[in-house]
Amino acid sequence: MLVPSTILQLVIIPVIDKLGIDMGDMKPVAHALLLGTALTESNLNAIKQVHGPAQGLWQMEPFTEDDLLYNFIKAHTSLKVAISVLRSIWPEQQLPGNMYYAAAMCRIKYYSVPEPLPSLSL
Repeated sequence: MLVPSTILQLVIIPVIDKLGIDMGDMKPVAHALLLGTALTESNLNAIKQVHGPAQGLWQMEPFTEDDLLYNFIKAHTSLKVAISVLRSIWPEQQLPGNMYYAAAMCRIKYYSVPEPLPSLSL
């Protein structure tokens, strides 16, 4: 298992900053949401679902990835630019092999939902 604080510091926080959609006091909420999702979905361990199509630490299905790429992101120029920067030279296998991209897609999935993020309760 990867160390949660390492994923938070080296992947989630830089990705949230790169996307530029979380401002001020919402950043810690987005950080917690992404880390909690990765812990719940893959336990920071599995990058391919054993009996299903989901991939990456955030266990996104290819259909969801395609829907975000071709429907939601293309309508948001700043997100399109950020995602194109995060993608590596291989257009395939981004979810299991590119943690930055997978984290960004997870955050964009939550961002595509009209309801605001919940408050962070400690």
